[in-house]
Amino acid sequence: MHHHKYELHTKSAPTAMHFLKSLQTILIACILSFPSILANPWKNYTWDLHQQFPWLPPLPTTLTDAQRDSMQRFSSSYPLAKVTPNGQGNEPQKLDQLMRDIDSALPLPTDTTPHRKVKLIRSKNKNQPDGQLPPIAIDKELKPLLERVLHAYAHANDAQAPTIEALYRRIAHALMHSDFHPGGKRDGWLGNGYGWRNWGQKFVLMDHTLPKLERQYLLECLAYTGEGHHLYKEAPYANTDLQLNFYYNVLRFISRMDDGPAKWQRLLTCRRGLDLAVTQDRYLTPDGGIIHHNGHHISYASYSHIHALQHQINFAKAGIFSPHSKRACQRYRAATTAWAFNSLRSEIPYVMQLRPAPSWENSRHKGQGVGLSKTFAIKTAELTTATFGSPIEDDREMARIITSKMAGDSSQLPDFWKHYASDPNMLSPLQGHRPFPVMGNAVHRHKNAVIMLRGANRYYRGGEVYADAGYPGAYMDRIMHGALFIFSRGDEGRFPNTVDSGYRTEGYDPNLFPNVTAAEQNNPDLAGRYNPDYLGSGAKQGGGVSLNGFGVWAWNPGHVQKSGFFFGNRISLFTTGITIPKPNVRTALLQSIHDQLPGNPLTINAEVYSQNYQTILPSDRSHTLLDASQTGYYIPKGNPPIHIRRGNQGYTYALSSQLKPGAPKNLPSTIKNRQQLRESIDQFSPIIRPASLAYFDHGNAPNNDQCHFHVLVNSSHLELKKFHHAMESSTPPIYQDIQNHYHYLIDQSSQTHALVTFQPDTTFTHTSLVQKLNRPSTLMWHQNKNHCQLVIGSTDLKNNTPFSITLEGHWKLHSAPSDTTLTQNETTTTLTIPYLNQLGRSVSLMR
Repeated sequence: MHHHKYELHTKSAPTAMHFLKSLQTILIACILSFPSILANPWKNYTWDLHQQFPWLPPLPTTLTDAQRDSMQRFSSSYPLAKVTPNGQGNEPQKLDQLMRDIDSALPLPTDTTPHRKVKLIRSKNKNQPDGQLPPIAIDKELKPLLERVLHAYAHANDAQAPTIEALYRRIAHALMHSDFHPGGKRDGWLGNGYGWRNWGQKFVLMDHTLPKLERQYLLECLAYTGEGHHLYKEAPYANTDLQLNFYYNVLRFISRMDDGPAKWQRLLTCRRGLDLAVTQDRYLTPDGGIIHHNGHHISYASYSHIHALQHQINFAKAGIFSPHSKRACQRYRAATTAWAFNSLRSEIPYVMQLRPAPSWENSRHKGQGVGLSKTFAIKTAELTTATFGSPIEDDREMARIITSKMAGDSSQLPDFWKHYASDPNMLSPLQGHRPFPVMGNAVHRHKNAVIMLRGANRYYRGGEVYADAGYPGAYMDRIMHGALFIFSRGDEGRFPNTVDSGYRTEGYDPNLFPNVTAAEQNNPDLAGRYNPDYLGSGAKQGGGVSLNGFGVWAWNPGHVQKSGFFFGNRISLFTTGITIPKPNVRTALLQSIHDQLPGNPLTINAEVYSQNYQTILPSDRSHTLLDASQTGYYIPKGNPPIHIRRGNQGYTYALSSQLKPGAPKNLPSTIKNRQQLRESIDQFSPIIRPASLAYFDHGNAPNNDQCHFHVLVNSSHLELKKFHHAMESSTPPIYQDIQNHYHYLIDQSSQTHALVTFQPDTTFTHTSLVQKLNRPSTLMWHQNKNHCQLVIGSTDLKNNTPFSITLEGHWKLHSAPSDTTLTQNETTTTLTIPYLNQLGRSVSLMR
């Protein structure tokens, strides 16, 4: 147990040393006098997890040399130090007080008084079974005692060390007698993950002083209770917090176990749990989103993805796999590519984050490096190589993530991918369209531009907004109501980015995010942290599908029906059924914050305006706008009036920098709710910035109003003029049939059809193929004589009804999911495609 490496601390008085030795002898004797009580939890413990959890791997009777080598390699990835005495010696009085405090907090058991148990945070257990001793709180009582014991042991001399080891054993016994083992009556949790990540490991820093079996059992209890129990379940669970804040300690505890069958079984159990949590959509969503509590979005990757990847890599490099490891690896690849597609050069723009940060950095340029895309790509390639055995040099998909963002800087590439630096097919930015239906988003990439249309359905929404009520991050709610963001401008040689594209929090009016339809609200009413709407949009529909690089998106919260159709550099946006019983309802077309005015011109109907300007464009004619980022807008006639304003605008945030003279300096820190914000907002000055703004005015309490417009990204005055004339000709490039219950559009140049339905059992009379659709969906198809490629999806998770599509004429299946059925009727064909997890399902048909 303790090896006498250090000389006695000669500065201690002989009487004090004698007193300590006497206490030490008494303490150890007391502990050892109750062997039956102390041995009970681990003496006859069943180490085979398979007996309690039959879905887990059985306990092996023997281990091969390869398995032992795998355990050693895995354990080396989770090192954890131990505390040993430095020989200096503690002050006798302090050590005496520590002994008294532990004796008071954790009295030795008797024949009638059991061990005092440990209470986890939020535990419902208020008393011991016999009601004699209340449990000791793990965070507020036991942890401080443990930290004092560790400090004392680190400074102990040889004479003091056994006494302190006995004190640590008292703490370990309290944990081991608290039913924290697998199958025990675990009650509560270990609190905030940040805290447990840092102090949870302290419980084992002296485990080397315990008898072998006790040490093994302590590690067993801590691994299971330290949220490892999620991985032991038949349907395992892992989210952002667990991957980063808890599973490191779980795997550290198991790694410290002896290299025997029990450890091997637990490693296989954890590998199975981590893999299944991914493949069963309990950590990574099918479209690449990251799960954090009840929120799903790719932006959480910046928080946890690298850690989850590292766990997988550690298992794979150690040669520890489950039957689900290869599918899990594929899901991690999907998440990494989703990050790359969603991110600009180096980061996910703040306007697309599910839980916006409270910082004021949203109006400042970020770094221009490749950022996390590089790290994710390399780590994912390492995982793939370790899982499949394929050479990392050949992982073109992961290398493409870096080459697409490196802007010619080949130093960003690791040596094993340098051969891709001269491949012209690898150097262009990522292109095409990707729907992210679980997140309610669509991302479209055209040349250097990244276009994002953001929604959210009612099942997946973020619940943690850390920005206080007066900060910019609290005003992001309406971004998730169909906001359109076009990142196409990068000044001074920068990649297209948030700031240069006009999206800054300073001066930005959060009432008027582009394409969002809503009533104007003041600061307190709009503050998202205290807005119940932030927890769910009420929309069953909030995503879309893609086909051949094009895409369609839909969002239906009930008070509006929105859709977006993406073809090349053109986005067509439709909003119908606008029914909002509130005053001053508007739909924004554009809002851009500028460095300065004059400058950053806005072209309105071919007239260039560089100065401040205001006007209202009437409904009885069509209009065009071309902003400073060369984004063109064509607005057909029949829309509501368009208000345009150029000049300084402001918005008031409760920031210290914006306090008016005489206001209390600590006022921002006291604002914690809407009422306090409402009472205090007049003591802050607005932040004023030059801006260009255009919006549709729906007036007060609109009933069944609508608006629509078309956007051309990376456009020019000439291209916009041509598009305007073409749209008003007898052969427009777009055919559209827009109703409240469906939106239908044909891109004539590609002959691609896109359809959105907002209600069940919708019948269509103007399509060339689809006659009826049974459930709200997004649908795209391309028909070429006797062949048709079709993709369909829906984001309504609570409706698992198969898609039933009635098609004109007789068709046969060419390729389709195995569960697809086709029935030919007299003049039609009925195609039945089972619903699958919000993702688009593709079918190829032949006549």
